[in-house]
Amino acid sequence: MILTVHDRLSGKKYRLEVFEENTAKSVINVLIKKGLIGSSPGQDYEWALVDSRFYQIFPDERIIPRASSNEEGEVYLIARAKHGGKQTRNGKV
Repeated sequence: MILTVHDRLSGKKYRLEVFEENTAKSVINVLIKKGLIGSSPGQDYEWALVDSRFYQIFPDERIIPRASSNEEGEVYLIARAKHGGKQTRNGKV
């Protein structure tokens, strides 16, 4: 499946091929490894993925069921407060 990741901080879009076993954490790790995003969005924040309703996709949760619409899907990359807070810099969690 082709996954479009919308970066809510930069406004950029990234297209990745994902498979059944890919999780939210693995998608974020690929973006970091390819140099598309930094290892952290800022002090006291961490990357998180949310679905089209802006519900968080947990790090170990498989991405395809939350993002798919046949052969393509989309999710949003946000910065989430590290200390378990519900506020983010750019999205709802």
